[in-house]
Amino acid sequence: MADTAKETAKREKRRQNRMNRRIERTDKYFDYTLLFIVIFLVCFGLVMVYSTSWYSAAQKNGDALYYLKRQAVFAILGLFMIFIITRFDYHFWTRFAFIAYIVSIIMQIMVLIPGVGVEVNGSRRWLGIQRVFTFQPSEIAKIVLVLLLAFVASKSVNELKTFIGIIKVMVLAMPIII
Repeated sequence: MADTAKETAKREKRRQNRMNRRIERTDKYFDYTLLFIVIFLVCFGLVMVYSTSWYSAAQKNGDALYYLKRQAVFAILGLFMIFIITRFDYHFWTRFAFIAYIVSIIMQIMVLIPGVGVEVNGSRRWLGIQRVFTFQPSEIAKIVLVLLLAFVASKSVNELKTFIGIIKVMVLAMPIII
C-alpha cells in the first residue's frame, strides 16, 4: 500500500511538471508562421507598388523608386509597431477599447470639417499636418472595431446568443461602419 501511495505521488509530481512546462511554453509562444506570412505579404505589396508606380514616379518625381521608398518606410514602421505591440499581453489593449472607439469616431467626424480634413484627389478622407504626414482615420477605426467587438464579445457571451444582443453589437459598430 505504501508503494502505491509513493508511486501515485511520483506520477502526480511528473504530471504537474509536464503541466508547468506546458504553461511556460504557452506564455512564451510566438506565432512565427504568422510573422513570416505578414512579412511575405508586405514584401509582395512592395513589389506590387513598385511594378505599378515606377513609370508615374519617374515622370512626376524623377525617381522611379519614389513610391517604393515611401511605402518601404511605412512598412518598416509597421513592422516595428508589430514588434512593440506584441510585447504586451493582449488583455492590456482591452482597457483602451472604448476610449479608442470614441477617439476613432471623433477622428472620422473631423475628416468632414473643411480645413481639418485633408483633400486628396478630390476626396476628403484624410487627416494630417498639411501634406507632410497624412493618414486615414478609417484605417485606425478598422483595428479599433475589431478590438471593441472582441472586448464586447468576451464580456457578454451569453447575451450574444440572443437576437437583441446581436442587434446591440451591430448598433455599437454602426458609427464606425458608416
